[in-house]
Amino acid sequence: MWGLLVLSSSTLWLTAFISQDNYWLLLPALLAWGAAMPLLFLPSMKSSVDSVELTKKGQASGVMITSQMLGGTIGMSISSSIFLFTESYEYVFGAAAAVTLLCYLLSFMYFGKGTGAFNSEKQS
Repeated sequence: MWGLLVLSSSTLWLTAFISQDNYWLLLPALLAWGAAMPLLFLPSMKSSVDSVELTKKGQASGVMITSQMLGGTIGMSISSSIFLFTESYEYVFGAAAAVTLLCYLLSFMYFGKGTGAFNSEKQS
């Protein structure tokens, strides 16, 4: 959840400041983006590999890496198409921000209500 929130924030930051052509304005967003990537990929990889039996862990890992690469390829082709039609990086990062915010909201609706952290806050 934190990874999606940080990624959404960094893409919104990039959307706002990409037209300024100032690398110092982009640096915080790029650092946050880099920090968010392990928070996104590692938990999903661990949970998917841990959910299968020992003899199938290699196959599960291969399927996960293939899905990540396929998702990156599709995302890059969509981003390239957006840039081709708009010739503006604001729209590319704006679309990425919209997708990550949507993923965050859907994840929060699905996972956020039943987790122990939220339930312990309600009890105290």
